[in-house]
Amino acid sequence: MRHVALDADDERHHFAGHVSVFLNSTTMPNFPRRLGAAMAVAMAAGTVSCANPRTQANIASALNDAANEISGLKNDIAQMQTQIDSLKTTLMQQDSLINRIAAVNNIPR
Repeated sequence: MRHVALDADDERHHFAGHVSVFLNSTTMPNFPRRLGAAMAVAMAAGTVSCANPRTQANIASALNDAANEISGLKNDIAQMQTQIDSLKTTLMQQDSLINRIAAVNNIPR
């Protein structure tokens, strides 16, 4: 086994042909390790943000379509509520009319 200048043992990665160096916690101070972790997070975020523009456009289109459908459903529900309120008003008027007819004809309710 050969040694690297950073006083760590090298190991072969099972997917790649390059040498991976695994450092001991005593080899590196905290700051460079934190910097390395921050850089890894930044690279991962950069990789995730590089999505396919066509996919993003399709998702945006699908979300707009869903919003339009939801808006249409809200309008339908509002229209149905108006119709139900109108039917309730008509029902109360007819019930009142039936009560008056029954009272005039001495029919017990």
